[in-house]
Amino acid sequence: MYNFKNTQYTGEISICSEGNPFKVIFDTGSANIWMNSARCHDVGCVNHKQYDGSKSSTFKHLGYDLDVEFGTGELIGEINADDVYGGGVEIDGQDFSEIVQESLKQDSMVSLDSLTQPSLLTTSALTSITLSRTSELTLGGWDNDHFEGDLNFHDVSDKYYWLLEADKILVGGKDIGICKRGCKVVSDTGTSLLTGPSDDLMNVIGTFQINI
Repeated sequence: MYNFKNTQYTGEISICSEGNPFKVIFDTGSANIWMNSARCHDVGCVNHKQYDGSKSSTFKHLGYDLDVEFGTGELIGEINADDVYGGGVEIDGQDFSEIVQESLKQDSMVSLDSLTQPSLLTTSALTSITLSRTSELTLGGWDNDHFEGDLNFHDVSDKYYWLLEADKILVGGKDIGICKRGCKVVSDTGTSLLTGPSDDLMNVIGTFQINI
């Protein structure tokens, strides 16, 4: 994957054929695959490559309407299906959301959205993502070279999001005491910043030593 200034991690998937690539954000906080449709004429759509189902022999019209509001704007789309390719993996008839209209604020990013169809990341039985200067998405397993020690597994407490139950928040290996009654945390690869209750975040920031 391509690391853009430690804020976005993008890669390529192809739709309808391996020779039709699109650059996407692999976002574990998104419940759908969102693709710019050739039917969308808004600025955010026409400035990026657009998917045209009329040119695909494997396109399947499902026609489920989707209207999702975010803090950053609104997306109106239609759920259809086509073959998806990525990293040597082929998924036949993968559901995805065609964006037919969008209203997004400048520099915004799509994150948590509708709770409908399985995405590429949830279709795979096992997915691992490494976010660093050299970033990598692995479908169907993990790379032992990207971590040290034991690999631990945790139950997901919400089937729609990667929502986990946490006992402690550690900084430098020390419990900073902001999770005494338990916390819910989302492992969201599509969000550029840490988000949470403001008082708790200030406590986290207060533990950092910044040298100028």
